[in-house]
Amino acid sequence: MKTGFTTVTFRKKSIEENVAIAVRAGVQGIEWGSDVHVTDQERARYAKKLTDEAGLSVLSYGAYFRCQDENADEQIPLLVENALILEAPIIRVWAGRAAPANITPEGREEIIRNARALCDAAAPHGIKVAFEYHRGTLTQDIDSAIALLKDIDRPNMKCYWQPNPDISFEEQLAELKVIRPWLVCIHVFYWTKDENGTRCINLVREGKDVWKQYLDLVWDMQDIHTVLEFCKDDDDDNFCDDIAAMKELVLPRAIFVNENGVPPIDNAYDADARAELRRWVNIGDEVYGSADITAGGFEDVQYMFSTWGMLRLTEEQIKTCLPAAKAVFYGAGSVQAFARPYLNCGVRVFSAWAANGVPVAEVSVSEIILANKGFFQSPAIFKAEGKSGAIAYYKNFPANYHTKVGLIGAGMIGSMVSKMLTSNYDLEVLVFDPFASDEKLASIGARRATLEEIFSQCQTISNHLANNEQTRGMLNYKLFSLMKKNATFINTGRGAQIVEADLIRALQEEPARTAVLDVTFPEPPEADSPFYTMPNVFLTPHLAGSFSSEVARMGAYMVEECVRDMKGIPVRWEVSMEMLATMA
Repeated sequence: MKTGFTTVTFRKKSIEENVAIAVRAGVQGIEWGSDVHVTDQERARYAKKLTDEAGLSVLSYGAYFRCQDENADEQIPLLVENALILEAPIIRVWAGRAAPANITPEGREEIIRNARALCDAAAPHGIKVAFEYHRGTLTQDIDSAIALLKDIDRPNMKCYWQPNPDISFEEQLAELKVIRPWLVCIHVFYWTKDENGTRCINLVREGKDVWKQYLDLVWDMQDIHTVLEFCKDDDDDNFCDDIAAMKELVLPRAIFVNENGVPPIDNAYDADARAELRRWVNIGDEVYGSADITAGGFEDVQYMFSTWGMLRLTEEQIKTCLPAAKAVFYGAGSVQAFARPYLNCGVRVFSAWAANGVPVAEVSVSEIILANKGFFQSPAIFKAEGKSGAIAYYKNFPANYHTKVGLIGAGMIGSMVSKMLTSNYDLEVLVFDPFASDEKLASIGARRATLEEIFSQCQTISNHLANNEQTRGMLNYKLFSLMKKNATFINTGRGAQIVEADLIRALQEEPARTAVLDVTFPEPPEADSPFYTMPNVFLTPHLAGSFSSEVARMGAYMVEECVRDMKGIPVRWEVSMEMLATMA
């Protein structure tokens, strides 16, 4: 279900003000009314422009077409045109001007004829037509409404529903059950009557128990909208509270999870990410750990959002404590430490490994470009031997024109590095990856090579292998000894793939060789490691991955992935059990 409101709620607000309050309240879309806001094509274009700029959807076009107007033939094309401009999937209309008891047979036939004409004009564009469910029209009661819909006999003729304050709650529930097959939208409001019988508009939150019973009847209808129509005192704060209460009823429950809240979830899911997330799921600011989950109270949670520190629950705990869980959105990289129990329980796992890979790829590319120009050892040589010594040193490097660069691994990060190098620089990229197809290598601008070819031919070699049993200790002296006398080895991947004693030996044999190591094994190196004292080794503290402002990119990726999934758009970063065999 999508949540929104109809601009009938705020007739006195301008188009701009209605969009602004929609953004503040965090709705997904707007039903634009034809009575004040979208009265012609120019205003329709303007409303659509502002709606799009705010990242909102147009839920419907609320037209005050009664299907009984003298100039219906002229109005129908204009209604469809405005709906097309708005890209509204629904045109809401009224079923005449009289209650069933007061309509003449001729008047009823006129409504049927005009409704059919509008349906036929809208159908080629995929637009539905829906009657307002309203007193004083032929949808005043369920029997009249169903008979009218059946007589119109058009597949795109639908109906709204809203509570009728003149009948009992039990009768309202019965009506909603009957109208389900035609239902496209529910107008939400909560009215009561005072001691004098006067209608009072209350906060939706005050009627949550009532509305929960309504919505329980249609919870499985994902294609319908819930649209707020009336607001107590036309007050902005009351409106935002009404929308919040409606979303609590309609949207799936989600939670932030992390052990001890460290690192803070706020780093990954910033204010913008949270605002977008709250348009689609019912989520608070609380962060829950394993102890909270196992204590109970999360049986209705469908989605979990986390980052480094994701809960490592057992299959039994997941089945018992999170029986409704559908997906985990992990705003970080590797999911190896926690994913398998969730996947075994049918819980989908999404990872921001691609987002986490962006800064790694950026660092790798920058180091490759600098290494090709002899950057890393030049400053020390400059200080020790002067400018002439430094020039003599770097003149032995090929720089960055048609130079061969070797990448070990063409996974997410290796592929990004290759694309950056081949699209922005005149470099020849060689890749070792037995799992990558020829088509994939072509798409990233690289050509296949053996490890021996890469280490013997490339000026700079960058490691991006996945960390698993097959790759540990894979890079050894046999390969390092093949490096050119002034080649550079860069590792922003994992340290366990390197036989470090072999790398040290190769670097000691040719001091002009360079190693730039953002990762080691163990990490950091042991206190007596030669890495600390070797002038041709440059250690960095695992800085290539996301940190500071970059962490928010990972949360944004996961929020976007959740929204894509809920909209039915193909997702991009889902992790399968099969993928775990080759992922970092």
